[in-house]
Amino acid sequence: MRSEWAASKEAVVSSDHLGMCGRSCVGRGENVSMNFIEDIDGQPINGHKALEIRKVIRELWVEMDLMKLAPKSWSKVAHTALVNFWQQMYDRFPKLAYCNGHWKLDKICTDNYSQWFCMHLNSQNENSNSNQSTSTSKWPPLEPESLPPSKKPKLAP
Repeated sequence: MRSEWAASKEAVVSSDHLGMCGRSCVGRGENVSMNFIEDIDGQPINGHKALEIRKVIRELWVEMDLMKLAPKSWSKVAHTALVNFWQQMYDRFPKLAYCNGHWKLDKICTDNYSQWFCMHLNSQNENSNSNQSTSTSKWPPLEPESLPPSKKPKLAP
C-alpha cells in the first residue's frame, strides 16, 4: 500500500534539492517526483524512465480526449476508459503494477492530470480561435455597406 511505502522511506528529498531540479535533474537521470515507482528489488526508477512514463501518460490522455473520454478531473474518469488506461500502462511499464489498488498510477495521474487538462484545453482553444480568425480566401472580406439590403420575409395575413 501507498502508506506502507511512505512509512518505510527513511530518506526524504530536501526542499532545496527539489527547487534546483526539474529538467536539470531529469537530464542527469535523477528521479525526484516518482521515487515510489520501484523495481521488484525495491530500487527506484531513474529520471529518464519517469520522463518516459509521463510522456506515455500524456499521449493516452490526448487519445482519451480525441475519443471524448477525457474528464475535467481524473477522479471522474469513466471506468472503461480507466481500465483501458491501466492495461496500456501496465503493458508498457510493468513496474507500475507492483502495488495494490493501482495507487501508483492514480498518484501520478492525480498529481499531473489537472495541469495537463488546463494546458491542453488552452492550446486547443488558441488553435481553434486562430483557425477561425485566419481566412484562407484570396478575396478581401466584404464590407457591410457593400452587401445588398436584406429582404424582409412576407408574413401571411
